[in-house]
Amino acid sequence: MGDPVMEYTARLQEQEQDIRRLSAEIESLKNPQNLSPSPLLDELREENARLKYRVNILKRSLQEGSSHCSKSMMNINQRLQEIFGEAIRASFPELENPPLAVTPNQQAKFGDYQCNSAMAMAQMLKAKGVKVNPREIAEKIVQNLSDNELVQKTEIAGPGFINIHLKKTFVSKLLSNLLINGVQPPPLPARKRVIVDFSSPNIAKEMHVGHLRSTIIGDSMCRLFEFLGYDVLRLNHVGDWGTQFGMLIAHLQDKFPNYLTVSPPISDLQSFYKESKKRFDEEEDFKKRAYQCVVRLQSKEPDFIKAWNLICDVSRRGEGVLTPEELTRAQRAVAFGCIKYADLSHNRINDYVFSFDKMLDDRGNTAAYLLYAFTRIRSIARLANINEPALRKAAETTEVLLDHEKEWKLGKCILRFPEILQKILDDLLLHTLCDYLYELATTFTEFYDSCYCVEKDRQTGEVVKINMWRMLLCEATAAIMAKGFDILGINPVQRM
Repeated sequence: MGDPVMEYTARLQEQEQDIRRLSAEIESLKNPQNLSPSPLLDELREENARLKYRVNILKRSLQEGSSHCSKSMMNINQRLQEIFGEAIRASFPELENPPLAVTPNQQAKFGDYQCNSAMAMAQMLKAKGVKVNPREIAEKIVQNLSDNELVQKTEIAGPGFINIHLKKTFVSKLLSNLLINGVQPPPLPARKRVIVDFSSPNIAKEMHVGHLRSTIIGDSMCRLFEFLGYDVLRLNHVGDWGTQFGMLIAHLQDKFPNYLTVSPPISDLQSFYKESKKRFDEEEDFKKRAYQCVVRLQSKEPDFIKAWNLICDVSRRGEGVLTPEELTRAQRAVAFGCIKYADLSHNRINDYVFSFDKMLDDRGNTAAYLLYAFTRIRSIARLANINEPALRKAAETTEVLLDHEKEWKLGKCILRFPEILQKILDDLLLHTLCDYLYELATTFTEFYDSCYCVEKDRQTGEVVKINMWRMLLCEATAAIMAKGFDILGINPVQRM
């Protein structure tokens, strides 16, 4: 038996040749406007559209077969776009680049996802002089949907919304794959080399929150790219050379002429820099001498290298001294996590208020809340005396049931992780990941409050039943949260 893709492709090529030939014949006639449309041409075009549709289905089937052998996490939204994109092209082959809009449904009663392309397609057809009701367009799209592994059923609502219901059995398999293989990056068409330029501080000046912000964002973007398999190069040019050091050395020579033998008592480098900058802007002779100092520094003359080292040493010493208690507190993962998350959870395009009170708040979308939620999830298995080997074995033998509405909601939320990463790749806005982790934590709370994972005797408090499929949902939630924390550069704790 031959390759079906090659067979259909060959037929496609033959049909396209016939179409081109007939089109050329019609164009060559003197009065084409008086001719009635060629029935053969129309028939060939319809057959051509059907063949293209079948080829796309066969190609997709082959890709699905190979993807089942992969450990990558499926991007459900992207897969639905492929399924509905094929149906749209088969339904309206005359439309060039038809709109494709598939989004998660916010209300469970309307299904799991929704395709909203029909209304925009109606406008495109109207511009071509064809008036079609959007609902009729939606019906035609649904009729041309191919059999697939993901969609259980569809419903047309309102003016032409297509509500999509996912197959619970397939979602359950995706969750099992996640538990068995761990959190893996979704498949990407190409993995590129990425260069991330960090804050590049000028060590002659005092650092500020802006340096902290770009460093936090840059580190998280690098972590995301590395998780996705990109070749990442981090660049952070420290401003310890150039004109600013020519100014500082010239000012050092004037203010402390014996600096080569006696260490200059520079206690405030920021003030020292401001003095040199003021002279550089106002004194022409000083400016010329500063430029000469740069040249001699770049020539690595010993006296100028020593002056440079003296200034760098002052910068490294800094001004503040932490007490042992403060140092210990600063080293704690939670403290660093709160500072990082407070920055990353805001849209980087917008300004925000740097507030320790908000950072350390354990309510709402904060690191303190998420870290506590993560610790709580991890404690469920520990308190039930279920260790990691037992969870791994259960993942291979236990079906993840999704019968309860809160189980279903949590399972879908867990599997949206690849969609979130793809969105960040598109717009480079990390607050989307923070919003998702907060949504995942609150969705888990709804699940945990409604679904018993561990059932205990009310009198003795002893464990009488463990619902292992729910324990696996806990484990999958924790795994996604842990990877999210890792991308954000936050170290979670097992106990709080």
